[in-house]
Order: sequence, then structure tokens, then C-alpha cells
Amino acid sequence: MNCTYAPTPTDVAGGSITIYLQSTGNGACTVVKDSVVIIFTPSPVTYAGGDILACLNEPDFDLAGAVSGGAVTGTWTGGSGTFTPDNNTLNASYSPTPAEVLAGTMTLTLTSTNNGTCIATSDVVQVTFITPPFANFNFADVCLEDSVVFTDFSLNGFGTIADWNWNFDDGNTSTNQHVNYYYSTSGTYDVELIVTSDAGCSDTTVKTVNVFELPVADFTYSSTCDNDLVVIDFVDNSSTISDPINYWYYDFGGQGSQAVEDPSQLFIGSGNFVITHIVETTNGCSDTIVQIVTIPPKPSAGFYFNTDNGLNIGAEFSFIDTSTNAVNWYWNFGNGDTSTVQNPDVVYFANGTYDVWQYAINTMGCVDSAMTEIVINTVTTEFTQLIPNAISPNGDGNNDVWKLNFVPLLPSPPTIIIVNRWGQTLYESIGYSEPFDGTYHGEALPEGTYFYIIKIDDDEVYEGSLLILTAKNN
Repeated sequence: MNCTYAPTPTDVAGGSITIYLQSTGNGACTVVKDSVVIIFTPSPVTYAGGDILACLNEPDFDLAGAVSGGAVTGTWTGGSGTFTPDNNTLNASYSPTPAEVLAGTMTLTLTSTNNGTCIATSDVVQVTFITPPFANFNFADVCLEDSVVFTDFSLNGFGTIADWNWNFDDGNTSTNQHVNYYYSTSGTYDVELIVTSDAGCSDTTVKTVNVFELPVADFTYSSTCDNDLVVIDFVDNSSTISDPINYWYYDFGGQGSQAVEDPSQLFIGSGNFVITHIVETTNGCSDTIVQIVTIPPKPSAGFYFNTDNGLNIGAEFSFIDTSTNAVNWYWNFGNGDTSTVQNPDVVYFANGTYDVWQYAINTMGCVDSAMTEIVINTVTTEFTQLIPNAISPNGDGNNDVWKLNFVPLLPSPPTIIIVNRWGQTLYESIGYSEPFDGTYHGEALPEGTYFYIIKIDDDEVYEGSLLILTAKNN
């Protein structure tokens, strides 16, 4: 009673059929029958995914298998590598062996499992190991404030490079193929370039870039002027942090040039000279500073003097400077006295001939001199020759006060007293800031003879008579 039934496509399309078994040759017996229902289930469908391109430098790849229909599970076979987490995971990751990678291609098979009464199905995926791009770039170390020119020299490998990703190690990035980049501070930077091909493979390279510091150029100078020759001494004050300076250059604005650290230079003539100072470090980084050095014209000494030619205990001279291009002066009066005042006064206490020298000095220290000889014959040591013996305080502007012109020349203020014939004090003064004018308490004294006492010190007292005349001359 065993047989095989081959369903028609219509049977299968209907999803199920019922088959009956009926007894035959029953004789006088009643016919009996039974039935069986046959249900048609879908057959398993296995898909191992599209063919895979795996990169030689990153050969691990992910699988994307699928099983549907009469089964939903499957298993991977055909590789000597490792499936993660296992080969029963449809979307497992696969790590090939070095031999598989070296072979260039491999095939993995996905077979359905738990098929019930259905026949298991399989599918394969082809894996090709391809050459990744080779990341490379060129550059040159630079000085701060110069741009680093990053030039891509990467090789395509399989396919074509589609993406460039730069990391400049200072927080900034770029996706350009070639980059001109400025760093804001000096230092050492590890620059990374990642290139990615249109096949999805990448490569990375890292190179160290040096951005050297810039020196800060600076200098000071001082001048000397010996024998009317202006020499300026320059002192380099340039600075760096870590990169030493090994080159110095000065251009003296038409007066020559020198390539030394601290030069001395002779300047001819006067005017404004543009001094250019350049310094350079051992790594070739430089800085320049420009300063104006002003050299004034040479000084020309000259002076004249005024003096009162009247007889006195001292001859007072006022010297008036007529020099040009000078800012400092030095005087030697020939009597042992000197001065640095531009227009000095001096008192000579002895008759004689004196050589008066003036030295005129400009801002650079250049000196010119002038000399005048003066002859003095107006100095007396007899005070009595200097004390007037009469005044005429009548308001005519002549001889209205008792003039003692020598008093300011004394080493200390004298005591001066005037009395009448009865010894009554009419005038008394220490020093002589207010000359005696022939009055007492604002009233004019009568004509007559009065007496004076001039006490210079305890050992030097002069006494004499003073005649007051009040009548006006016609």
C-alpha cells in the first residue's frame, strides 16, 4: 500500500491537499476510507551577501548573510580564519588567516539550518583582498609667521583616493588635498594625514613638523666724539627663547655696514641716519629692527661779556653765550673758577689779565672752544675809596641815595649804621637791600654832616662822615 505522490504545481500553489485512501474488494462488506492532509511549506532561501572587497592593511570584514523561507538560521563554512562571535551568526565578523590574505581571494559559504523536512540551501560570497592607498606628504620646517606647505604625495592603491583628512596637532584640521597652513606659536607638531580610497580602504601617516621661533631684534647705542670724530658704539639687545642667534648685521644708512654683534662705527657729517639691524638664528629665522640715529651739527663756541668798569672791591663780569649747536657748556675763567651754566657771572677780586675759555658741547659729546683775554684794573682793596662821602636826595635822579655797590661782593652782609652828631641812630641795616635815602621815619633830614659806621666783621670796621645836600642844582 506504499506509493509516492508527486504534487502538481497547482497542488503546491494551493498550500495543501487532502489525499483519501478507500478500501476495495470489500465483498459484502461496507466500503471504508480515510484521509491525510499534506501541507506545503516554503523552501529555505539562503543569501550570503554581495561580494566583498577587503583591504590588505585591515583584512577583517563583516558578513551580511540572510536565511528566509522555511528556515531562519544558517552556518558559515569554507574559511580557516575566525568568525566572531561564531560561524552560526549570520552577520558575523571574519578575521582571515595570513595565507588567505596572501592568496588574494577566498570564498565563504552560508548554508541554511533547521530546515525541517526541507532540503538545506547554500549561497557563497566572494572576498577579494585589495591594495589600500599609501599615505604620504611632503613639507619643510619653517619659521613662525611663515606658512607650512603640506603637499600630498599619497599613492592610490586599488581605486582612487577620495578623501584627505589632516590633523595639524593644534586643534585644527582640513579636508583639502594640499594645504598651506600657518601655526600661531612655535613648537613641534605631529601632523597626521589619513587618506581613504573610493573602495573604502584607508592609510595613515604621521610626520613631525618644526615651527622655529622668531628672534626679537633690538639694539642700543652710545656715542663718543674725540677730535671731532663721531664714533657710535652699538650693543645688540636681541633675544630668543631657545634658538640661539648666530648672525648679526648692521646697515648704517649710507655710512657702511658690519656683520658683527656689537660694532663701532665712524659717522661722517650730520643728519638722520637710518640704522637697520638684522639678526638670524641657527635655524635661519630672522627679525629686523630699524631706528633713526640723529647726529647733530658740530658745535661752534662763542661768547661776549659785560662788566661795570667802575672801581670796586671786585670786578663782576657777565658772560653771554653765542655758541651754536651746543647743549652743554663748560667755562674756565682763568682765576681758578669754573662753571657749567650757559650764561654765567663771575667776580674777579684781583687786577690782572685772565684767559677765559668756553667749551661748547653738543649731544654727541663733540666739543668746540673759544677764548677771550680780559684785563682788569678796577679792583681795589681800599674800602674807603668806594664809600661816597655825600648824597643829594633832592629827587632829581642823581645821587639821591647813598650807593654802596661793593656790599653784594662781600663774603657776608655787613652792618651799616648812620647817626647824627649827637649819636642818634638814623639808619641801621644788616646788608644793604634798602639804600639810605637821607630820610628818617619818612621825613627828609636837614642838610648837614652825618656819620656812618660800616662793620664788615669784628676786625674790620670803617667809619666816616656823610654830607647831605638837599638843594637842587640849576
